[in-house]
Amino acid sequence: MACAALLGLVVAFAGILSAELLEMPELDGVGSVGIAIILGATAIFLARESKGLLLGEPASPEVQNKVLAIVQQDPAVQRANGILSVHIGPEEIVAGLSIEFEDHLTAPEIEACVERLEARLKQEMPQISRLFVKPQAAGTWQQRRKAIAEASEEG
Repeated sequence: MACAALLGLVVAFAGILSAELLEMPELDGVGSVGIAIILGATAIFLARESKGLLLGEPASPEVQNKVLAIVQQDPAVQRANGILSVHIGPEEIVAGLSIEFEDHLTAPEIEACVERLEARLKQEMPQISRLFVKPQAAGTWQQRRKAIAEASEEG
């Protein structure tokens, strides 16, 4: 936005200066039209960025892949099935993970694993502000993911 403001000042200066030097007052109006174009383009850019945040834009594929890679490294995790994520601010992401844990784990061991994952993600990826973990088999995850995709296509 600061860049647009500076560009607008340059256009205004150029319009006024050229109108004075060339004794053509019409050039001042041309400068005003140039400023209007800059303001319009800035408004469109800001509206598109705000729309993504308001509607809940998912985290980038790079961020999602990094989260899944971190989760997959834990010895208690048999498989990181997938992630659903949403930006709730420019640098704030809520993530829901589907994880298949090792079959022999007890509930306290799974809780300890989730705490380890939360701590590691908080350290390595501070933009993940909230993390929800759902113990789930890979097949169940695929069915639910398909249902979510179909519902979002209809809406």
